[in-house]
Amino acid sequence: MKPPQSVKIACLLCAVMMLPAVMQAQFLFTTNNDGSLNIYQYTGSGGAVTIPSTTNGLPVTSIRSNAFHMSSVTSVTIGTNVTSIGDYAFQYCGLTNVTIPNSVTSIGNYALYYCSGLTNVTVHKRVTRIGGWAFSCCYL
Repeated sequence: MKPPQSVKIACLLCAVMMLPAVMQAQFLFTTNNDGSLNIYQYTGSGGAVTIPSTTNGLPVTSIRSNAFHMSSVTSVTIGTNVTSIGDYAFQYCGLTNVTIPNSVTSIGNYALYYCSGLTNVTVHKRVTRIGGWAFSCCYL
């Protein structure tokens, strides 16, 4: 016996409604005492990635050390609540393009080390700390 058309439509709607949750599943977070979030690991398949400003109503404020280390991310746009990028955060990635918003004030040591395909980086003037070797071997 075939399910009625209304059941098929309901199943399709449920699947579509779940898409945003799946899209956010490419990041693993830890929660700070103030309720803000840190990305501590990227689990996606690579390509162009947008780091959200918020997830489930909580601000994403930092990208922790090694979060994207050796991933196949080619382009990253960082959300406007992120204030810091940790040491080795994007080391050995396939990045070609990075947009760092003016909310970021700190870029860690070796943060984009050996992203040799990197051709475009936008860093705003609010950054007060760029760690040692942050862009080393990028060949910009």
